[in-house]
Amino acid sequence: MELSNSQNSFARLVKSLENHDESAAAFIYTKYIGRLIKLASQKLDPRLGARVDPETVAHTVIKLF
Repeated sequence: MELSNSQNSFARLVKSLENHDESAAAFIYTKYIGRLIKLASQKLDPRLGARVDPETVAHTVIKLF
């Protein structure tokens, strides 16, 4: 089975992340941080949202990778 270009690109990106490639990490950060902040702001319980910033949640998630 042959991989598509996007699958090959993603596989290369994952491999770069595994090798601690800073440019790959920067790419992931730039591509997804906005979406993660939006998701965190939508999903945070309002009681918790008063104490925790959605941006902080998003940055914590990014650090886990």
